[in-house]
Amino acid sequence: MINKLIIILLLLSNVLFGQKKDSIIEAKYYKSGKPKLITYYRGIDTFEIRKYHKNGQLGDSIWLVASEKKETAIGIEKSYFDNGKLSEITYHGKQEDQYITDSYRENGTIYSHIVKPTGVSKYYNSKGEVIKQFDENKFDDDVYIRKKYRKQRHLKNTSYTTRITTKEASITDDKTEVKINSGALISIVLKRDTSILNHCHLEGFSKDSVYFSKFEYNPLYDRSTDFEILKYDSTFALSLDQLKTVIYSKHYNKRRAIGAQSAFVVGTELKVFPVLFGILLYKDIATLAPYYGGSIVAGFILSYYSKYLYRSMVPKTYDMQKWKIKIKQ
Repeated sequence: MINKLIIILLLLSNVLFGQKKDSIIEAKYYKSGKPKLITYYRGIDTFEIRKYHKNGQLGDSIWLVASEKKETAIGIEKSYFDNGKLSEITYHGKQEDQYITDSYRENGTIYSHIVKPTGVSKYYNSKGEVIKQFDENKFDDDVYIRKKYRKQRHLKNTSYTTRITTKEASITDDKTEVKINSGALISIVLKRDTSILNHCHLEGFSKDSVYFSKFEYNPLYDRSTDFEILKYDSTFALSLDQLKTVIYSKHYNKRRAIGAQSAFVVGTELKVFPVLFGILLYKDIATLAPYYGGSIVAGFILSYYSKYLYRSMVPKTYDMQKWKIKIKQ
């Protein structure tokens, strides 16, 4: 980013001397003479910064709106590999920390889809399969669904308290059975509609129906205030034959997410530890070799375990033509 003082001076110079739109206000070059960084004045308080690779290929392009206090990215930001292929594209929102970023490998396959501050972020392997998925607002033991909406507190003195007869059920195809309990936050698709209903808080079951409380992202939430991230919309009942698709993971919880992250961090440290200390203690390398070897093996095991935990958290899609909900009475 350009230094804030420089931007303020540029803004003042634009007012005093009338900078022309699309003119260059800063340029740096490699020793070869090819451009390294060029800043364009795009009008009033708007600038575009372009960074280049040594071979002359465009590396990054970002638009900024500058003020005396800060610079804010706007519009679409793009980054490229030195071969000209797209590396990353970011769609900036209205808020400073509101954006969607898609990252790609050099062969063009997608690596990650990051959504901030609310939404579903995904990571992919080289085959295009989702290996990590995060929607922090789906941790049912966290604060994002306020306590007043848990354990059916908001349903007291309503007909739902008598209509809901059990809190336990399972999704089964007669070969595999997946437990699904009251309190899970899942997504569903109805037979009469193709849109996905996200953030459906499962309240319980009756003989042939399932009961949900629907939540939505709160547009007023901005991370700096006490607005609820997920705001309550309504509670409703659906007969089981109305469900077309259920998107659910019984392992999607905060505890498993912390375990996966911890296993990854410790595993990485155990693999790096022998290299760092092997350089410092090279004279005793033969004596310490068994410990170094054990550390590396343990590091790889933890890394593999971390990947397993991440994969187990990815919600699965259940087609209700093949699967059915078995209610425990």
